[in-house]
Amino acid sequence: NQLNQEITQLRNQQQLIVKLLENNQKLKNTRVMNKERWVALLRATGLDEVLMQKWHIEFEKMSPETHQDFLESLGIPMEEIVLIRKWSVENF
Repeated sequence: NQLNQEITQLRNQQQLIVKLLENNQKLKNTRVMNKERWVALLRATGLDEVLMQKWHIEFEKMSPETHQDFLESLGIPMEEIVLIRKWSVENF
């Protein structure tokens, strides 16, 4: 009887953990800043293509590793990140 109670308690805990993980994933999805949203934000502040390129150049100059981390956080594919950073360095 005690064993059945412990099993029931463990199952309840398991279900609670699953619900928390599902809710956490939903929350993460609503807080995602991806490339499209970031570009839209920059455009809304008045940056055009030329100014966005300048932004990348300055970011790369000031903090290359942070620039890399930021681009990765936007979900940009590694191939594109390599091109962005290469272009930024070549246009210092």
